[in-house]
Amino acid sequence: MKRLLLISFLFLSPSVQAETCISTIAGKSTLGFSGDGGLAQEAELFMPMGLAIDKEGNLLVADHLNHRIRRIEPNGMISSIAGRNSDPTKPQERFSGDGGPASEALLWGPMGLVADNDRNLFFVDSLNNRIRQIRSDGVIQTIDLSAVHPMGLARDQSGALYFSEMGLRDEMPLFQKLVEKEGEGWTATPLAGGQRKGFSGDGGLAVSAQFNVYNDGALGLAVDPEGNLYIADTNNHRIRRVGVDGMVTTIAGTGVAGFSGDGGSPTLAQLNRPTGLAFDSEGDLFVADSWNARIRKITFKPEPMIATYVGSGEVGIGSQTIEKITIEYPMGGGFGGDGGSADQAKLMLPTGIGFDSEDTLYIADYSRIRKVTRAKDCAHGIGSGAGTPPSSGEIINIFSQKGSPSSFKEGTSEETGKSKPPRASGGCMKK
Repeated sequence: MKRLLLISFLFLSPSVQAETCISTIAGKSTLGFSGDGGLAQEAELFMPMGLAIDKEGNLLVADHLNHRIRRIEPNGMISSIAGRNSDPTKPQERFSGDGGPASEALLWGPMGLVADNDRNLFFVDSLNNRIRQIRSDGVIQTIDLSAVHPMGLARDQSGALYFSEMGLRDEMPLFQKLVEKEGEGWTATPLAGGQRKGFSGDGGLAVSAQFNVYNDGALGLAVDPEGNLYIADTNNHRIRRVGVDGMVTTIAGTGVAGFSGDGGSPTLAQLNRPTGLAFDSEGDLFVADSWNARIRKITFKPEPMIATYVGSGEVGIGSQTIEKITIEYPMGGGFGGDGGSADQAKLMLPTGIGFDSEDTLYIADYSRIRKVTRAKDCAHGIGSGAGTPPSSGEIINIFSQKGSPSSFKEGTSEETGKSKPPRASGGCMKK
C-alpha cells in the first residue's frame, strides 16, 4: 500500500521535472558589452530578450541594450551579426544601414526575433519602430514601418509574421499579422487589440478586446500549427489565445498576480508578469513567468494542466551599478543551480525563451543565457556549461549534438537574492 501511495504522489507532483539539467552558455553577472570573438561564457550581455535558433544550429540573441543581434555558435564562440558601437542618446546614432551589411547597421533596442529555413532572420528594431530582415547574404533591410514601438515577433508555418506593438504613447497595445505578397512586399493586418490598455473581450472578437502589455511583456508571442496566436498579456497576468476565427480567450492565469496552481487547470493558476512564450515539438506551451522566476509548462492533453518546468521560485531584488548609478530590478532569488536539476535552479529575470530541434530550452535570464536539457544524469549528461568555465583556449560544444559596444560602460553587479517579493511597476512551433 505504501508503495502505491508513493507512486501516486510522484505521478501527481506539480513539478514536471523528470530528468532535466540546467547550465549557463553565455553571459556573466555583470551587464555590459564584451566578448565578441571569444567564448560566450566569458562575454557580457545587456538585458538579452528574444532568442531564435537558425538552420545551422546557431543561437541568435537580441542583445537589447547593447543594440545588437549576437550569434552563439555550437562551438561556444560569440559574435555580433548586426549592430555596432553607438550612442542612442544622439539621434544620428540610432538607425542606419538598410541595403548594406547588417554588421555595419545601427539598431536601437532590438527585441523579438525569428529565423526561417532559408537563412533569413527577422527582428523587431523596437525603438526605431521597424521590423527588419537580415537576408541570407548578410544584407539588412526594413520590411515594415507601420508599427509604433513594436516588441514581440513570431512566425507561423506559412511564413507569415506576427508582431506586437505598444501603440500611441504605449497606451494602445496592438497585435498584427504581416504577410509577404509577391510583387507587393509585406502587408500588416490587425488581429487583436488596438484599444486602450485594460482587460476585456474574452469570448468575443480579439480586435475589440483590451490587453495590458508593457515593455518586455509584449515580447511574448507564439503560434501553433493551426495558426492560433498566443499572447502573454503581461500586466493582466494571463496567457490569451486568438483563434483563427478571430475570437479571444484566456487559457492561463486568473488575472491576479501571484503564484499558484501547479498541477491543476491553467485558468485557475496565478501568474506574475508572464513574458516569453514558446512551443516544444510535442505541442506544449512554455511560459516565462517572469516575476515568479520560473518557466512554466502548459500541456493541453488529455486535459489542460500547468506545472513548473524551471526555477525554484525564489524572488527578490537585484541591483546593477553603472557609472556610480545603482538601478534596482525586480527579479528572482539570484543565480544558481548550474549542473543540477532545472526545477531547483535560481533564475534572475527570465524573459525570452526558445527551443532547438532537440527540445533543448534556452532562456534569456537578465544578463545570461541559460540552457535546459532533458538528460538522465545531470552530473554527466549536459556536456558543457555546467557552471565550471572552460579552460583557456578550450573549444566546447554548447548545444545538442545536432547543432553565428553599447554606450554603457562595464559596471559591477550585486545579485542579492533576498527573499522578498518584487516591487510592483506600471516563437512559433517548429515545422
